[in-house]
Amino acid sequence: MNRLPRSRRLVALVAFLLTGCVPASPAAQPPPPTAAGTAGDAPPVEIAIASSDLAVGKERFAFALLDEAKDLLPDADLALTFFRIQGDKALQAAQAKAHYYASPLAGAGLYVAPVTFEQAGVWGLEVAGRLADGRTMATQRIRFTVAGHPAGPAVGETPPPTTNPVLAAGQDIREISTDPQPDPELYAMTVDQARASGRPTLVLMATPGLCQSKICQPVMGEVKALKARWQDKMNFIHVEVYRSMAEPGELSATMQAWGLSTEPWVYLLDKKGRVVARLEGSASVAELEPLLQALDP
Repeated sequence: MNRLPRSRRLVALVAFLLTGCVPASPAAQPPPPTAAGTAGDAPPVEIAIASSDLAVGKERFAFALLDEAKDLLPDADLALTFFRIQGDKALQAAQAKAHYYASPLAGAGLYVAPVTFEQAGVWGLEVAGRLADGRTMATQRIRFTVAGHPAGPAVGETPPPTTNPVLAAGQDIREISTDPQPDPELYAMTVDQARASGRPTLVLMATPGLCQSKICQPVMGEVKALKARWQDKMNFIHVEVYRSMAEPGELSATMQAWGLSTEPWVYLLDKKGRVVARLEGSASVAELEPLLQALDP
């Protein structure tokens, strides 16, 4: 499961979702009681879910809105309604507004909404609203699955013991980083040491030089920008996705221990070392900084 074929398929899927190249999962279907809306001359759109590890509890629900050409439709005003699917019934469970966050990567970005899933199983989503040009979009309805527990550390949990590679005196930083412009301070401590420091921590799991999703380097840039403003208040750590710095292959020990198989991931830990947020795929300063402000001791 942690070898190259599986991991590359998964990260490639995230890449497509982030760059607007494919529609939502083929398993996504309208909730049973109703079908997708087709209101008049409303422009056809598709939903591409970009969250691959949804589970019971507080989650960041991320998706892309695509046009017929599979190009991203940014800055729409979207209202989300979530349903629990029970047999042939769809029971309304939550509502939220989606916020669009642009990515530094051209043609990429995500709509994000906070939602709490109360139980595992099949869920439905209804998306309605207006596009940036003012047109009302046809209401979209899709299904997705929520697990009982995420593959990676969940919000509220403490990550497993983690002794990620750190930069030793005299060591070539390229032995532990694929970043073309690596910041040595991102490799100064292990996650275990950060958790014991009594300060909040941002952990970035990404491989800028080998990224299958093309989004690792842009996210790395956003993390560096945040570090420049927040390093006196919290820890910042970068962990590579693969064991090898030369080519994609076996996942790193940290990725395996954390149960992660896509890239990139940003985890935020509070000063007690507990997960308070986890962001898969595209993550920007605009989305992350308010989360850091909430962590500020």
